[in-house]
Amino acid sequence: MHYRREIDGLRAVAVLPVILFHGGFGWFSGGYVGVDVFFVISGYLITSIILAEKKAETFTLAGFYERRARRILPPLFLVLTVSTAFAWFFLLPNQIKELSRSLIAISIFASNILFGREANYFATAAELNPLLHTWSLAVEEQFYAVFPLFILLLWPVKKRWSVGFLAVSIVGCLSFIYADTRSVSAPEITFYLLKARCWELFLGGSIAFLAGLTKTGAPYSLTSKINESGSLLGIFLIAYAVVAFDKGTRFPGAYALVPTVGTALVILFAIPSTLVGRVLSHRWLVGLGLISYSAYLWHQPLFAFSRLLSLGGHWTMAILAICSIVLAYFTWRFVERPFRDRTRTSRKTILLAAIAMNATTLLTGLVLDSNNGFPERISDTQAKVLAFRAYPTTELYRTGKCLLKIDQPPSAFSPECGAAGDGSSEEIFLWGDSFAAHLYPAVKELSRSTVSQYSSVCPPLIGVQFDYGRDCADVELYILEKIRRHHPSLVVISANWRKHAKYLANIGPTIERIHLLSANSRILLVGNVPHWEPSLPEILARSRTTLELGLRFRNSLLQELRLVDTTLREAASAHGARFVAPIEFFCELDDCLVVASDHGALEPIAYDYGHLTKGGSDLLVKGVMSSFRNPTAKAN
Repeated sequence: MHYRREIDGLRAVAVLPVILFHGGFGWFSGGYVGVDVFFVISGYLITSIILAEKKAETFTLAGFYERRARRILPPLFLVLTVSTAFAWFFLLPNQIKELSRSLIAISIFASNILFGREANYFATAAELNPLLHTWSLAVEEQFYAVFPLFILLLWPVKKRWSVGFLAVSIVGCLSFIYADTRSVSAPEITFYLLKARCWELFLGGSIAFLAGLTKTGAPYSLTSKINESGSLLGIFLIAYAVVAFDKGTRFPGAYALVPTVGTALVILFAIPSTLVGRVLSHRWLVGLGLISYSAYLWHQPLFAFSRLLSLGGHWTMAILAICSIVLAYFTWRFVERPFRDRTRTSRKTILLAAIAMNATTLLTGLVLDSNNGFPERISDTQAKVLAFRAYPTTELYRTGKCLLKIDQPPSAFSPECGAAGDGSSEEIFLWGDSFAAHLYPAVKELSRSTVSQYSSVCPPLIGVQFDYGRDCADVELYILEKIRRHHPSLVVISANWRKHAKYLANIGPTIERIHLLSANSRILLVGNVPHWEPSLPEILARSRTTLELGLRFRNSLLQELRLVDTTLREAASAHGARFVAPIEFFCELDDCLVVASDHGALEPIAYDYGHLTKGGSDLLVKGVMSSFRNPTAKAN
């Protein structure tokens, strides 16, 4: 096949949104779709190369896999080596153990399966996993293992181009139906699986078959107006997905058609004479496209290690984004190009190097995992602090009884979650997610009649509909009916507002609905508690600081949390509710309290990135007790 500069430019369009999305830049909330763009490009290029070589009778499986090894493995293993070395010197044992599992999965081309199975509400945030991005490489590697065989089976058939196009289209449609269905019932693992992603690769492959079917190298025989319109529509669809989608968008189902169809249109119609073709062929975009693979490899470890070391912040992320491009250039120049040059590196050398590097990665992962990240590397004081990450919350939160799991219906609420609902002047009704559950141990001491009902996924807001996972409407209706029947003296609304920031417009209507159902109930809206990256115990352990009351640490996330709190405060004021800001109680300027006391025993304020320990909950509730006892008092 002939070289198309605009395809390399399209690679740049794919990788930049991914980097900016993982960097946490809000305008690129859908930047993850860059991976989908890559999948379509890969499907198109791989299919085109195989078909061209089969037509010229030069294709061999050994040659195909050799090219994939030359392209993918050397830069990958460089990044893995640097990441492992950095982790050994700077990360804590639990973090190294998590990294080791990734190394094992990567060495057997199954990291996508590992990450899909580990995804859940309370898991370490995805942006803290240095090797999370390798899931897409695993998908492509699994695809490469079987796709050439697929074409070899089709090749002897008469009318191979028609049959091939039809076969690729049918398999792609089946994969798409699976992805669209499973992205509703099992969104976490579906996101990562080949069978839910191969339709995107087959979409690119169908374009290659179409070109062979028309015998004219479609779309070059089409009119200039069609090429201009098709390419502009394609680039618009990609751009729309990048800025309009977010983490809550159901993927990789029907919504994924927007960036993938957009990519297909660009491949089909962005010929050199079109505006899009000329822009994508600009030397800066082409240059970035050439190093896009290495840039993709470097960006996630840089961002993740920065967050694991509590060095977050937009300026830090911006500098690291630039660093990923710089590192990508040198990796492309001194690793990618030499290993792809057959005159400098023989097939035997590539094969032996691939086997050696893969075995080393597997062995390293097994050793680190079996030794639990070598905990003897840290002191007893650090180990004691890290132990709080396993805080016993099941009984404290009454998980499965009063804190519903994602698969539990409202009927699973236990009778122990509340009093009889006698409308007493002391009755407090706690509503929210797990960030309401962590208030219960302290709130229950304020009132003999405390009702507490939460869902681990659903925010305490009306009208919230997720594109995937559970339907929150049933939980909402159940709890509102409880409020209507109980007429509690006080309704306390608390949640992980940082996670649910896109639904803040629903706060006002929610407060109004509660007033309508229970006119005499006072409403207290609890704002954000301090959040920590990666977690407060890990930050304390790394600092090697002994726990002591009054200890404060700088928190880099306060600006973001305060912006969310401003919206919460305004909504509460406008709709007749009281607002209390935990971060204003815990924090002064950029420093926050990090140690609390639970009946004399010192412990971190939070046991993870934000959920309060019992001591933290007691400290907060007692500190703002007037808000719970008299929510008409002046707001913070």
